[in-house]
Amino acid sequence: QRPMPKSVTVTSAIDAADDMVVCQTAQDLDALLTAPSVPSLYLSHNHADLEGVSPDRIERSCTRLVSISTKKRDSWYAAGYRDPVRIIRPGIDPADYADTQWTGGGGYLLSVVNGIHRPLFDMNGWVRSAAYAPARQVGSPNTGIPGGIPGVVGPAPSWGALKNEYRRCSVYVNLTKPPYEDEHNLAALEALAIGCPVANLHGRPPDVRDFPIEAFRENWLGVLSEVAR
Repeated sequence: QRPMPKSVTVTSAIDAADDMVVCQTAQDLDALLTAPSVPSLYLSHNHADLEGVSPDRIERSCTRLVSISTKKRDSWYAAGYRDPVRIIRPGIDPADYADTQWTGGGGYLLSVVNGIHRPLFDMNGWVRSAAYAPARQVGSPNTGIPGGIPGVVGPAPSWGALKNEYRRCSVYVNLTKPPYEDEHNLAALEALAIGCPVANLHGRPPDVRDFPIEAFRENWLGVLSEVAR
């Protein structure tokens, strides 16, 4: 459970007086039907083939589509999305990780994966890696996989516990693979922010300096100003 920003309030309803709605799921688009006049954008974390929402539905419902990488943006164009897609890459704030520094004292390989049944991750690569060293795989839901996956320990009970996994592991093994994923995910960037070495099974390992929080904030403010009333 990563911490929720203090400025965020959880709500189950959209009010017609809201300034903007950021949608991330098909259920969010359903909720827009109750307040169709509210400006909205759809934030896609996934390759278009795996988002579970059609390009046509997003075009009908939202003012703007935002993607988190060039590769995923291009997948929306390939799927038939016709309007311009804005890219907002992830940003990592070093202050969120300043209280945790990597030591490698645990002596194990680590991966952090939610939903390992999805075709985003190289699970065969993880099985091969875990044959040579102790391994821990943190995430949910990661149980009930046919044949079993080595090192599955379930979700971290807290934000502090997750950061402690990064601190203690010898190497973070990034399992994201093409064509559906980039050469990084949030967990790999978090590991780097703590100083943990990252080994990519596919593609160039990410550099945390390529994901400054300042650019993330500036890009978001630009999109919000374009979409807001």
